[in-house]
Amino acid sequence: MGNLEKIESLSTFKKVLKSQCFYSDNYDFSNSTLYFGTGLASVNNPSSGFGVEILMTILTALWLKKNLGFDKVIHEISTVGYNINSSEREALILEEGEFINKLIKALHLEDSYVLNFSHDYHNSEIFKKIQGEVEDKMKQFKSLDNFGEIGLYTVLQVTGMKYLYDNYKTRIKLGWITDKRPPLENVSSAVVADLINVGHLNEYYFDNIYKFVFPNDEYTFLYTPCAIDFINGNRTVPYTVVSSQNRPVLNKDDLMKFYNTIPETKLKKKILKAWKEEITDVFEELFYDLQVQEEDEDKKVMQKIIKVQEKILTTNIEKSKIA
Repeated sequence: MGNLEKIESLSTFKKVLKSQCFYSDNYDFSNSTLYFGTGLASVNNPSSGFGVEILMTILTALWLKKNLGFDKVIHEISTVGYNINSSEREALILEEGEFINKLIKALHLEDSYVLNFSHDYHNSEIFKKIQGEVEDKMKQFKSLDNFGEIGLYTVLQVTGMKYLYDNYKTRIKLGWITDKRPPLENVSSAVVADLINVGHLNEYYFDNIYKFVFPNDEYTFLYTPCAIDFINGNRTVPYTVVSSQNRPVLNKDDLMKFYNTIPETKLKKKILKAWKEEITDVFEELFYDLQVQEEDEDKKVMQKIIKVQEKILTTNIEKSKIA
């Protein structure tokens, strides 16, 4: 069975591959890593913490590691380039670092899951050298109106991807996507110019830019579904939650209380169905059955997620390992 068949064998991931660049169906991923990144904020607002959907991203990465034979999962928390004050930034770094380190210990992932913070290497000579290469390739777009605002952040993101590719043998990047997009194949300067002019800084944008700057790298790009607002159905980033959104925050919100405050709608059922397929079902395949006493299917999903959260939050770690 080839790599693509292995991924498609789990039905919940078929939609992940609607938009992707799959390098090779027979590529040997042993001694390589896959990675995904999470952030601390939206464009202008700090996150309240991790959304429940971060579990979908983590579990997808672990499923891919198991089935494709990767050595490790790299989780990078991007800590640079936000419009938030330093105290909020530092608090979020500590909070999110603590949660992920607890998850690593709770699920016995010490040998297979690595947490990185982007500020740890942004000042290294290796990073600066790569950054220079990216800047040189991207300077042709400096005349575009949006480039002055998003150019530096774009360069930093692409440089970080290349840094992990070169130094951690990263061969799959797992992202998220809101809708169907053309596959990443041959990315021309015209495509890049269009993306910059639109200025929508999502994972698909950065992956396209990467393919333009480093077209020969053996990178595979896969995408999980995005998060969905329980009230208005807006599609959004899986790992950050800002105050204007109707989504629960791990480690802060009472998940069952949140569930009970949301009206019974088709949208609510759709989200809970996705959480079952993409979180609780995958958790049980990878680890163990989550036993709950509940007949209602939607409430059962919530209680299972609460069990996963409790497992993580009741795990003790050394504070020195947080960041």
